[in-house]
Amino acid sequence: LDDDVPGRVAEAERRAVAAEEAAREAADRAGRAEEAAEARVREATEASKPTAQAPEHYDDLAAEEVIALLPSLSPADLQMLLDYERRHAKRAGVIQAIESVLARGETPV
Repeated sequence: LDDDVPGRVAEAERRAVAAEEAAREAADRAGRAEEAAEARVREATEASKPTAQAPEHYDDLAAEEVIALLPSLSPADLQMLLDYERRHAKRAGVIQAIESVLARGETPV
């Protein structure tokens, strides 16, 4: 048995080094996973921030009235209204009209 002690010590040291390396790799993976999770939280927080408000009395306009105004709006205003409409009124006809104007790239008159 005494002759095998140096071999067992060497094997224990190899295992300890391997375990330490595995622990470092696991800690690195955990750190990367934490960073990715934090990034997802930041993205979700940004996405949930309120967007610009629609013009005053916008909600009082009928869908046809909104659609008639779309060609006079800038692309940024159209995008803001599209976001607002999707989050609030959800009028399919208005959403389609805004998307159509944006897709055609019409400029304000």
